[in-house]
This record gives sequence, structure tokens and C-alpha cells, in this order.
Amino acid sequence: MNIDYDRCFDETELWEGGYSNVPGDRGGATMRGLTQASYDAYRRSKRESVQAVWRVTSAEIEDIFKSEYWFPARCSDLPVGLDMVQFDEAINSGPRKATELLQQALAIDPDGWFGLETLAKIQGLSLFSQRALIQEVCARRVAYWESLASERKFLRGWLDRGKDVEAKALAMFDASTKSCKTTDDSRAGPSQSTDAPNTKSARPDVQTIAGLQQALKMLGYRVAVDGDYGPETRQAITSFQMQAGIVADGIAGAQTEASLIKELNDRRLSEA
Repeated sequence: MNIDYDRCFDETELWEGGYSNVPGDRGGATMRGLTQASYDAYRRSKRESVQAVWRVTSAEIEDIFKSEYWFPARCSDLPVGLDMVQFDEAINSGPRKATELLQQALAIDPDGWFGLETLAKIQGLSLFSQRALIQEVCARRVAYWESLASERKFLRGWLDRGKDVEAKALAMFDASTKSCKTTDDSRAGPSQSTDAPNTKSARPDVQTIAGLQQALKMLGYRVAVDGDYGPETRQAITSFQMQAGIVADGIAGAQTEASLIKELNDRRLSEA
């Protein structure tokens, strides 16, 4: 967990920078992402006198960011990459707002409290759905920032930060799952063309984005087999879920994958 925290912290601190006190910034005086108000509260909790935030030490920063943001936002319970996005938003907007955006992306009640429902939803996702969730949360962040009319002067910087964090989060996720994919590929044998529409061909691996898209295409859904989990793929998943009578949230978890495989098997049997 310390390795993950360090990587996430380094990325966030890169964008938070050093000392700033920009007029109009609701956070006021800030040092390395820590506001004066938060630093005052921390010092008081330690029974120490308050002091200017620019005097904060690296040890204090680490203690505050772990205890006030990393742990409350449950970053250590999240998949690699998603933890970075959650942590960055917790620093930027607070753990509760970060969790609200995560819950919106999961299509569950966005109450801002990271409980068993939120955790179970994430744990039930396949690898490709976890990657897609990172992208969806990042999109929710952008929508939230754009809604803050009084903070428009900071929007360009937030958007640049969001793009950078998303790119690095996805790179982290891909690196962490590469060994798993290599193992699965070696067991699966020679790869099959993802463009073949024949439903009697080898069953696609629905735990990959391209495999899921191929399965949907075999079943007659209009979706490109491009390996990108975009709006078209999400809509196709939602349509399939509605037809299958399962929760239509556009996220392909274990139940959706099982239903897809069953439908493909039934289709093969009927065409045999």
C-alpha cells in the first residue's frame, strides 16, 4: 500500500505545487495542496500551536494526506489506477465529493459514504470494467469542475491536471494487469480474429473490452470492435442487460458476463 500511496502522492503533489494564495481561491493560502484551515485543524488536534501553512513539514504533509484523504477515501481498497484518481479528487475536492463522483460512475446512490455497497460493486467488476470505471470517474470529474461557475478561472488547470492523472492512472492499471493478461493468453492458445461475425467461432473472452464487444456484435448489437470502452459500448451493454432482465447499469460485471456467455451458447445450440 505504501508503494501505491507514494505513486499517487507524487502525481498529486506535482499538480499542487508549492505555496499559493490566489485571490478568489476558496481554499485560501495553500502549501503543497494543504490549506491553511486544514493545517490549523491538524495542529490543534496534535495540541500544537497553529502556524503559517508554508512552514508545514514533509512529515506533516504525509501524515495529513494519509489520515485525512487516503484512508477516508478508501484508496487502499481500490484497484491500481483508480486509487490515484480517487486520491487526487479527495485532495482537490474532499473525500466525500470524490466518493460521490465514484458512486455516480458506478450508478449507485451518490451519498458520499464509502460503505459495503460501494466496495462490493467495485469488487464485482471484471478487469476491463475496472479500467472503464477509471475513465468514467475521470469524465465525472470534468463534468463537476465545469459546473463550478465561480471557479472558471481555475478550469483550464483542472482540465490539464485531469488529463494527466487519467493517462497515468490508466498506464498504472495496464501495467498492473499485463502479467495477468499474458497468463490468460498463454492458456487460451492462438488468438481469434475479433472481426469474425460467425457465432460458431471460438467464444470471445468477455473479460476483455474487445472480447465483450465481439460478443455483443455476435448477438446483433451495433458496436465497433475497437477495444475502447466508449458510449457506444456502454449503450450496447445497457441494452443487453435490459433484454436479459438484469440490472441495466452499463457496467459488465460477473452477472452480465455470465449472461452473455449463456446467450452465446444458446445461440450456437439453436443454430447447430
